[in-house]
Amino acid sequence: MHDGFLKGKIITTVSQTDLSHSQRIATEAGQKFDITSILAPMKFSGGEFNPMHVLLKDLHSRGFNFDPAQAYKGLTVYIIKTAGPFKEPEEMISRVGKTAYSFKYEYGAEKVIVVATDLDNGRAERGPNEDEAQIGYMNAVRQMAHTWKGNGVDQVLAMHVHNPKIMEIFQKEFGNPHHEVLVNVSPVYIYADYLMRFSRLQMDGKLDNGGKDVVFLALDKGSYPMVKELSDIMALPKSRIVRFKKARAVPNDANRLHVDLEEPYEEGILEGKDIITLDDIIDTGGTRIKVNQWIEQDYEQKHLGKPRAYHDIFTHAVLAGQSFVDTQRRISQEMPKLREIILSNSRPYIDDHVDYHKFKTMTTIIRTAKIFGDIIRSGLLTAASIRDRHKDLYKQGMLHKNIYDIKRSSSFDSSIEAVPEGFIRQLSVDWER
Repeated sequence: MHDGFLKGKIITTVSQTDLSHSQRIATEAGQKFDITSILAPMKFSGGEFNPMHVLLKDLHSRGFNFDPAQAYKGLTVYIIKTAGPFKEPEEMISRVGKTAYSFKYEYGAEKVIVVATDLDNGRAERGPNEDEAQIGYMNAVRQMAHTWKGNGVDQVLAMHVHNPKIMEIFQKEFGNPHHEVLVNVSPVYIYADYLMRFSRLQMDGKLDNGGKDVVFLALDKGSYPMVKELSDIMALPKSRIVRFKKARAVPNDANRLHVDLEEPYEEGILEGKDIITLDDIIDTGGTRIKVNQWIEQDYEQKHLGKPRAYHDIFTHAVLAGQSFVDTQRRISQEMPKLREIILSNSRPYIDDHVDYHKFKTMTTIIRTAKIFGDIIRSGLLTAASIRDRHKDLYKQGMLHKNIYDIKRSSSFDSSIEAVPEGFIRQLSVDWER
């Protein structure tokens, strides 16, 4: 870092909507000036996205002579792309393409890297050749990778990529077998650090005695590898892992969901336990609620027992887009044993919009600006190098404050109880049970 800027690197963004988050990433990386003073993500009055290279325009107006085609020669450009309920993914993908093309092919940047805090189209990675149920749907990830490659993108960094197939698609479209094209930024060490040091599990003493009161629950086959890794990192020898499997009749329709166990388990394995779940996305909450109902309402047939509490981790807080409050209310009401829900702000909108009070009382947000800032500043461009850095800091107890911060509402852990029986008894209505 050189007096508030990065040698050989430029950090920019493609959206005004989450500008403060992009600015925090740039500042954490060491670029400590207005991120829009290099490039402003502007639109024409008709709505067409046409970013302005403010710095070059300013230098030209001040009489500097330079060849525009060589203006950013030798520099690596990091484009911050966020996601949220008020921005169409297709527009953001196009904005990245236009911005990358401009930096590389018009102004001579050597390398362009996209920092996608949440990669769009993460749930549309399959085509009909890979999954018969997808006949009639397009593979949007392949088209996105193809578009970015054609516009000069060299590499993409994304947090908690939905499926390993996505990495394979990017690798194939970019056509460079010796270069890691899509880098999966795993937050697993950060989640382990948070759970061990700051969570309600830790506050309640449930991590004592080797974690005998803890069960790690994998909601489906896709989440199991990361749940297993989280369990291994936390090293609770008396904890257990329970694996579920789910199958949907209609893609991404939680109402057409079949839930079952991946393998048989002994009677009472969940009785009185604190359950930890980890998954990439929470959207409507329907899948999570279905699994909860399967455990809580049908437990007599399964003989697994009833847990004491649930502690859920989701990286990408989609939460049904603009139906934020309704989704938060539904999760709060239909999962009364949810003790804590942990979300990252990979979708920055969540930072200021945990709006339903009961949901607020149990929500912790893992803030990600330092994660991406550290990656950019340190020049970490492989999943292994990022993981190794997080692992080293985890062992030293230095992840918090150095790599991530947490945010909680002032109402966190406030006790809002159900309607008292005494209040119900005073009513004159003759209620039936």
